[in-house]
Amino acid sequence: MNGRVNSRVNRLILRGPQNLKGFKSLGALIKIAAYLVFATAVFILSDARTFYILGITALLILVAYPGRKMLRGLIPLSIFLGVTFFSNLASGEGRVLLVVFGYTITQESLTLALVATIRVFLLVVGVKALMLSTVLDEIVEALGILLSPFKLLKLPVDDFLEVFVMSLKVFPFIKEELKASYDCRIGESLTVGAFGKAKALFGVLVPSLVEIIAHPEKFYRKYGVDNARPEEPAA
Repeated sequence: MNGRVNSRVNRLILRGPQNLKGFKSLGALIKIAAYLVFATAVFILSDARTFYILGITALLILVAYPGRKMLRGLIPLSIFLGVTFFSNLASGEGRVLLVVFGYTITQESLTLALVATIRVFLLVVGVKALMLSTVLDEIVEALGILLSPFKLLKLPVDDFLEVFVMSLKVFPFIKEELKASYDCRIGESLTVGAFGKAKALFGVLVPSLVEIIAHPEKFYRKYGVDNARPEEPAA
C-alpha cells in the first residue's frame, strides 16, 4: 500500500505490542477480549428463548444509550437485518404457520430466522458499544497486542491494522456522500413513499458497496487517508 495513516495511529501500528506495564490501553484490551467472548457465546448458544431475552435487552440498550448515538445508521442496519431474516426464512419441517405465494413458513423456519437475525443484531450492538466507549488509538493498540502472535506465522498484521484504521477514517465521508446522493434522488423523485424511499436507498447503496468492495483504495485516496506520512517522533 502506497500511503500511510496519520502519524499517531501509524506509530501505534508499526511499533508492535508493548509490555503490559507500559500499556495504557489495557481497558480497550479487556473490552475487545470481552467482546470476543460475547461473540463466541452468541454463536454457541442455540436456545430461542435466550436469544429473545438477549435481543430485547440489546434493543433497550440501543434505544436508551446516551445521546441516541447507537441509533445512527439505523436504516442500513434495518435493511441488513431484514435481508438476514428473509434469507433464513426457508421452508422446513414443522407446523405450517403461513403460505404466501406458494412459499411455506413453518414454526421451525420462523424460529431459525428470528435466532439468526437476533444473533447478527447482538453482534452489531456489541460492536457499536465497543466503538462508542473506546478511543480509536486504544483499539488499534489493543488489536496490535491481540494479533501479535500471528506475526510469527508471517501474516500481514500491520497491513490489516492499517486498512482497518483507514476504513474507519473514510467511513464518515462515505456516509455523508451516500446521504447526499440519497437526498438528491428523493428530491428528483416524483413519488416519495415507502417504496420510493427504499428504491432510492437501494439505488444509492448497492452500487456504492460494489465499488467499495472492488476498489477500496480509490476511496482512501479520494478522502486523503491514504497519503499521509508519519511525523518524526519528538526528541
